[in-house]
Amino acid sequence: MNKCSWKGKSSKTEKPWGHETVWSALPGVHGKILFIKAGNKTSLKYNNAKDEILYILSGKVLIQYGDQSTLVENSENSYRFSEFTPGGVLHIQSCSPYRITAIEDSEIIEIGNNKKSTCTRIDDDYGRACK
Repeated sequence: MNKCSWKGKSSKTEKPWGHETVWSALPGVHGKILFIKAGNKTSLKYNNAKDEILYILSGKVLIQYGDQSTLVENSENSYRFSEFTPGGVLHIQSCSPYRITAIEDSEIIEIGNNKKSTCTRIDDDYGRACK
C-alpha cells in the first residue's frame, strides 16, 4: 500500500451561540473549532457513538458534564461543573452528557472519532428540538 498526503477543506456553520468550523481528518476522525460568544451556551447533549476531546484554545468556559449513569439518574446533582481556561482538556466518551457555557468569548478545538454519530439534546436555550 502506498501512503499519501492530501489537501482538505473546512466549512463554517453559524450557530445560535457563535459558530463552528469543521474539517475531516483521517478516516473516522474529524475536527472542529467552536467559537462561543460570552454569555452563550451549547445544548446539554450527548453523542450516541462518538467520543470527543475538547481543548480550550482561548477564553474561559464552564462545562457541565456527567457520565452515562447521569442519564439514568436524571438529576442536576449528578453533574459536575468545572471552569476551563486555555490549555484545559476534557475527554468525553459516548453517552456522556455535557454543556459548554462561555464566560468569555472562547475558542475550543474538538476532535471526535465518529462524525456520523447521532446527537441527543436534553436541553436547549434556543428552541432546537430535544430528544
